[in-house]
Amino acid sequence: MLDADDRGASGSPIVLTSTGLEPARITGGGSSGIYIHNTSGIAISRLALVGGDDQAAADGIAMFNDTGSRSGEGITIADVDVSGFTNGISVGGPSMGFAGVTVRESQVHDNVRDGLTFYGPRIDPLAPVYANADVLVDSVQSYGNTGQADDLATNSGSGIIIGSTERATVTRSVAHGNGALCNASLGPSGIWSYDSTLVLFERNLSYSNRTGTGTADGNGFDLDVNTSNSVMQYNMSYDNDGAGFFVFTFEPNGMQHGNVVRYNVSSNDVRRRAFYAGLMIAAPDGAPGNASGASKTQLYSNTIVMTSQTEGQPAAFRMYGNLSDILIANNIFVTSGGSPAVVSDGQQPDQVLMAGNLYFSADSSLAFQWNRTKFTSVQEWSRSTGQEQSAGAFVGTSADPGLPGPFAALSATAAAELPSAANLIPPSDSPAGRGGVDLAALGVDRGPRTFFGPSHPCPGPGIGASC
Repeated sequence: MLDADDRGASGSPIVLTSTGLEPARITGGGSSGIYIHNTSGIAISRLALVGGDDQAAADGIAMFNDTGSRSGEGITIADVDVSGFTNGISVGGPSMGFAGVTVRESQVHDNVRDGLTFYGPRIDPLAPVYANADVLVDSVQSYGNTGQADDLATNSGSGIIIGSTERATVTRSVAHGNGALCNASLGPSGIWSYDSTLVLFERNLSYSNRTGTGTADGNGFDLDVNTSNSVMQYNMSYDNDGAGFFVFTFEPNGMQHGNVVRYNVSSNDVRRRAFYAGLMIAAPDGAPGNASGASKTQLYSNTIVMTSQTEGQPAAFRMYGNLSDILIANNIFVTSGGSPAVVSDGQQPDQVLMAGNLYFSADSSLAFQWNRTKFTSVQEWSRSTGQEQSAGAFVGTSADPGLPGPFAALSATAAAELPSAANLIPPSDSPAGRGGVDLAALGVDRGPRTFFGPSHPCPGPGIGASC
């Protein structure tokens, strides 16, 4: 254990490492492999930590602060392999946690609950305080963290969790094969946040994450309850049980706002429960139109491909509940097998704006559902709801974007492979290249790059993650 008597500094940390040909192995034996208590200024590297027979006994690397003030000299964890514990790596405390934490180039796998988790106390919306700050997660692989089957009260089985944190970046990381044994009513996600602000998820991959017999989640990415002013961009999600990209809150307290989801790709997510969608925003509590739910959120320039599955026909895009000031623009929504392009429950025209999106069904007529009314014509849906309308003219696109496919057999397993996903790039003559709306005219900064590269190659206001 390292405690307050073992404090390093940012320029001269206490170092735990190994120098042999292979990383040194630390066996937990029913306790944490490394326990950091009320201290910082630590650098950990080139270690393999393996839990004992009692996997539910402790976390592999546990960073715990119960001083009441944030520990701020910095901690770096690099090139470690952590498996067989309750959580692989956990960081936080009952009131305050840690600042300046970096976890990079590491693997956290085959743990009982979660791979890597930052946590703190539940947030007070009247006086929000975050336990952790200035977090970087870079090139981490989190997989096979199954979830705790006998815990029916709390979600488990997630890859990477950013909880109670201000200013966090998760980049070039991969979460897959997590969550299969979670039976709680609220389930896991590959990479997600809660009770946090200024979070950035970019250039990550999340695939084949599951949920157990519980009814919820198994998502790829999620900006969850009380996440604000955060961004998901340049990420790929496929073959997850739940939503590909999810923005969700169940607390009507005004803390879910200012989020952006842009230049992401979801292909063939929602493999279990058709309630979810490839791209989804929801805030079920509170009266519709009350800004205390999810508000001031922008979902634009994403490519979403959805096929039917054994339990139903999930939508490419879904929204419901207590939403206000939501923009959904310049996204590609491709469906097949009767899956609807859009499902909306309880939204009024002045709560959301859909503009410049492309809708295409590969093998059947397009389907839309708006407040329980079903439409089989995009024009009829648009006229009835006022979406995709400007000065009485239709501003969406209903055409084949020409995505080469296939969509149901993606094989990317590393974040470095994402820009090479050519099966999801429209050809140069695609209607997606020039059919979008001018985002700048809507007050939106479209950013410096797309999912596939460092520029915007389309000839006009384009649609989807490649424009």
